[in-house]
Amino acid sequence: MHTHRPLRVRVAALVPSIFAAAGVAALAGCATTDEPVIKAGSLTPADFTDGGPFVVVAVAPSVSQSQGAGQPGSSAQPIDLNHPGIASLPAGVDVIGPATAAAGAGPTQGVPGAPTLGAGDQAKVGPAQFVDARVGDINGKPIFASQFFDTGTPSIEPLSRQLMANAQLVRDRKMDVPTWEAEATRQIATSLRGLVQDELFRAEAVASLTPQQKQGLFSFLQELQENLRRESGGSREAARRRIEEEGLTPEEYVRRREELALIGQQLQTKVARRVNVTWRDITQAYNGRFYARYHPPQQYLFRLIIIRADDAAAKEQVESALAKGTPFEQVAKLPLNGSRAAKAGLETRAITGDVKDLKFFPDPTLDAVAHSLSPGQTSAPISLGSQLAWLHFDSIENNAKTLYDAQLEIYNALYAERLTREQNKYYGLLLSHASVTSLVEMQNKLLQIAEERYLKPALGIRPN
Repeated sequence: MHTHRPLRVRVAALVPSIFAAAGVAALAGCATTDEPVIKAGSLTPADFTDGGPFVVVAVAPSVSQSQGAGQPGSSAQPIDLNHPGIASLPAGVDVIGPATAAAGAGPTQGVPGAPTLGAGDQAKVGPAQFVDARVGDINGKPIFASQFFDTGTPSIEPLSRQLMANAQLVRDRKMDVPTWEAEATRQIATSLRGLVQDELFRAEAVASLTPQQKQGLFSFLQELQENLRRESGGSREAARRRIEEEGLTPEEYVRRREELALIGQQLQTKVARRVNVTWRDITQAYNGRFYARYHPPQQYLFRLIIIRADDAAAKEQVESALAKGTPFEQVAKLPLNGSRAAKAGLETRAITGDVKDLKFFPDPTLDAVAHSLSPGQTSAPISLGSQLAWLHFDSIENNAKTLYDAQLEIYNALYAERLTREQNKYYGLLLSHASVTSLVEMQNKLLQIAEERYLKPALGIRPN
């Protein structure tokens, strides 16, 4: 059983055909399988005895073509054809069906014009600010500038603080712009290589994980999150504050630790296992390339006091102090000393050959006295023409290290060298099979962003 619904007709000056076609679609949607299908072209207002969701459009030619229905100045008003008092339509108002509406509402014409800005339109309140920028991709993973400037990676520190500090030096005229650009280029190039290497190592580690290892990594991250809360007194808010002090959100912190675990695992299995340093390598390095480091020349240390020969008061002061047993170093610091009083008269000589053939001092008299002294001895006053001198043989320094003392340092040096070499080889292999945006292109983009973000504001230049 069908119920009758009020039928309303809205008078409109301009009726686009797309809305008329929508009326036909609405009509088709209310048909059922047990009711006859009525063709749109044969419908009239009298056919609307069933309360379906259908809209009849009425067009009032008297309405100005430059005004739309419902606009200020329009005479369009809703007309209820089912109202008891409505026996006929007002003069100049025609009722059209779906077919006529689909064919067009009439000879209407659109008038182009500039849009009118309303009071609610948002206005620009300031200059554009740098938010982030995509500078390239590594195997389809986007690389954003914020990784360099704000957060960094497991192997690189964020560059924001360094670039900003150097920009302040440019502002204070302690650094010129070309120097700033050269330093920024170097920093960006180093960080870019570290970022690409980290990402390639991480992706390779993820691809090579077994299901059991993946489960172990998931458990590790869960434990990490729990430890983070525990270390912060069980408070998530305290944990958040502690991590943000390091410049990371809790999510970034966990992700960073995950990356470190994956990269470390990859370096251990693919790189570190290839590095081997034997005892023979250590001894050969000790007696070969590192010989000069662990066998430096002996250092002969003298202390010298020089005064004017005619200065009797100064002579008396020096002799009196030395006679009382005052350390020669302390006496040599007196202002009367004309030979490096600030350094207590220190004279250092490196022994690279036979001591007998070494000339300690240019003056032959002073040099002869130096060769005659033993460590700890002080000479008598030495006449040097218009000057009077005292010479003290302070000590002999021997900084050589035995193989036993140097072996750990040599091992660490050799291991670091070979690890870096193997790591570079592995990085080159991964890079040759990866899809990576040109490093030069990414470097240039990052330098341009750094200039906009740090250098120009420091110089009072409005960024583009």
